[in-house]
Amino acid sequence: METLENLINWAEAKGVVLNGIRPERIAGRGTGVIATHTVTAGDTVLSVPTPVLRSLHTVPKAISKSLPRDITLHGLLAADLALDQSSVYDVWNAALPTKADFEAGVPILWPEELQAMLPQRAADLLRKQQTKFQRDWDMVVAAYPEVEREHYLYNWLLVNTRTFYYTTPALEKRAREDRMALQPVADLLNHADQGCNVSFSTDGFAITANREYHAGEEIHISYGAHSNDFLFVEYGFVLDDNRWDEVCLDEVILPRLTKKQKVELEEVGFLGQYMLDAETAGCHRTQVALRLLCCTPGQFNSFVNAEDDGEASQAKVDALLEELLLKLTSSINQTLDRIGGSHVGDASQRELLSTRWTQMKNMISFTFILPLFPRLLEFYRNIEAPAESTPGASPTVLSRILGYLNAYKAAFARPIDTRYDIVLLGGALGSMFSLLQAFASPVIGHLSDRHGRRTALLASMAGNILSVLLWVMAVDFRTFLLSRVVGGLSEGNIQLTTAMATDISDEANRSATMAMIGACFSIAFTIGPALGAWLSSFATIAANPFATAAGFSLFLIVTETIYLYFYLPETLPSKRASDTGNGKAKTTRSVPVPRTNSHFLLNAIHLSFLLFFSGMEFSLPFMTYDLFQYTSANNGRLLGFVGIVSAVLQGGVTRRLSPLLNVKIGVVSCLIAFIMLGFLNNVYLLYVAAAFLATTSATVVTHLNALSSFEASEDERGGKLGMLRSWGQLGRGLGPVLFTSVYWWAGRGAAYGMGAVGIACVSLAVFLGLKSPPGSEKGSKQAAEKKAA
Repeated sequence: METLENLINWAEAKGVVLNGIRPERIAGRGTGVIATHTVTAGDTVLSVPTPVLRSLHTVPKAISKSLPRDITLHGLLAADLALDQSSVYDVWNAALPTKADFEAGVPILWPEELQAMLPQRAADLLRKQQTKFQRDWDMVVAAYPEVEREHYLYNWLLVNTRTFYYTTPALEKRAREDRMALQPVADLLNHADQGCNVSFSTDGFAITANREYHAGEEIHISYGAHSNDFLFVEYGFVLDDNRWDEVCLDEVILPRLTKKQKVELEEVGFLGQYMLDAETAGCHRTQVALRLLCCTPGQFNSFVNAEDDGEASQAKVDALLEELLLKLTSSINQTLDRIGGSHVGDASQRELLSTRWTQMKNMISFTFILPLFPRLLEFYRNIEAPAESTPGASPTVLSRILGYLNAYKAAFARPIDTRYDIVLLGGALGSMFSLLQAFASPVIGHLSDRHGRRTALLASMAGNILSVLLWVMAVDFRTFLLSRVVGGLSEGNIQLTTAMATDISDEANRSATMAMIGACFSIAFTIGPALGAWLSSFATIAANPFATAAGFSLFLIVTETIYLYFYLPETLPSKRASDTGNGKAKTTRSVPVPRTNSHFLLNAIHLSFLLFFSGMEFSLPFMTYDLFQYTSANNGRLLGFVGIVSAVLQGGVTRRLSPLLNVKIGVVSCLIAFIMLGFLNNVYLLYVAAAFLATTSATVVTHLNALSSFEASEDERGGKLGMLRSWGQLGRGLGPVLFTSVYWWAGRGAAYGMGAVGIACVSLAVFLGLKSPPGSEKGSKQAAEKKAA
């Protein structure tokens, strides 16, 4: 720390101004700059006057005249640093990285065997860097033969990693990448894909905050929109989350091309540099090359000439891309094995190399398997767009809905990116589905009490079959919308499964049974979206590329229905639902159950809880994008984490606890999560909050159902559970609209603050208003006794 304090004192004496920041050692990141108090957006946190800069004007004339006129400024500044024998910059030099620091991360200093294991894109960048250095070195060593190569390379890397873009009239004649200056203190700021604004004038450099920073938070600048391969080679590090990262596919695409095809691609300017990023399944260059490999000449030419959007051939292209990505993944695994078995270089070098390869592997895995629902809606929007542009054409159902959503967006002062249009559309359809469920659930529940669970479930399955069949045939959005309406009105699987679980479980094991059902749902909701996205890559019907996924869903539902028809027994007690011989159930009523908790209170808690919880769920992708520039892949990982943790808790923990204790744990966990989401500022805290959300998902809804089942007699359980679900679905339908409105109107803090207050009220109702029904504690006590034994 003394070195940094000396640097600050030296810099301030020369006119450098630090405002609310200080350099500090950061674990695992070397030196960085943190805020000493709250910094608001627009604050100038650092000013560096021109006289302190080291650039062309500070290079001694003796050095500049001794070297060729065409040497780069990069090479010239490195020569100045290498030849400097004065003590003028000793304090600054003491705070610079050491040669050992560079050796740990910069591949140009690595053994050739490790360099040979770099990703192709990084290897290409390294070759360019080596060529650039060699040219500068040849010029310097010719003029100063006494300078050692390693010493010059070290100083060359200092210039390479610590300069800022800077230009003056004297520098205008140089290439843009060769206009630079070294500046003290500012060179301690670490890189992020988004950071503070850096500007310069004749007076010097000014760095202004791009957003609010809290005391102790690290302040970053952005070196530019660079992939991790570029950062790896040029600076010696990679970012864990980099919105600009990409994977080069040249090594799996170029070998598939014939010489003739390579010539053809070169003629149209599309040979090489095939990239896969975190948002798209291959850049436009990649899409062009893949079409040359798998499409007809006519389809290829139409796509290249922008005469066709390529939608008709997209399925073939996606299938080929999947094949190539699997091949690349296999190659990455082999490389990781080689690195793991190698003893060349330092452990830190091998670890960084493995990290980069693992990042690429993860990007391939999470980029290719995209969520199905947004892609499906985007497909309908794209196919209906041409019809909308036809003169005199009447607006489609989809265009009307999007118009309403755009009007909703326009009501907010804060601009909402158009990338969210599809997300909003998906949210609107989700709300519609929930509201339809709010209407249908009590009806389905009462039907199961009157005619039996088995009959009601088979009727619900018939509605599901019709819904998915409509999806298979949905070549336009109107048909797809109809399939969602039918599904919303007929979906009864969850509530009927819950009712059956209460029928076949006694009071002692009710909580464990409900927890196991919840675990099954968590696993299904974690795996299902990824499976649907994967199946959607196989197109069997050109007019509906998602027919394969829909067809597989239809197959599963039909198979399930057949199995249920032949093997599912009636679970409603025989005194209420045994067959009388004429197809009707007996009307004998069961013994009334003494009430501990009112159904109104349980329903109100369910509605209030889901009102805020579902709003938070819907707003989470907006928040992660705003804070961390999260992609769909990042959010997929986050939600997958929630699903897995929830399933583990339900399978091993919550089933041992009483229903009321589970609900109490869940609402408190939810309150903690809301508070954290309102203030967190790093990914680690995000995942801690996600763990609390997983606890909430594993407990509240499942065990509110259990509590409700204890308050209902056998002949009314279906109706009561249906009413509970109805109230909950009403909250789920309204929550996203309420929550996102506050989020866009007043910001994240207000939205999650409102949510925290709402969940706090729900918690009070749970702790003060709910009691454990007789018998509900038996299961947890038996589990505890069994464990103790």
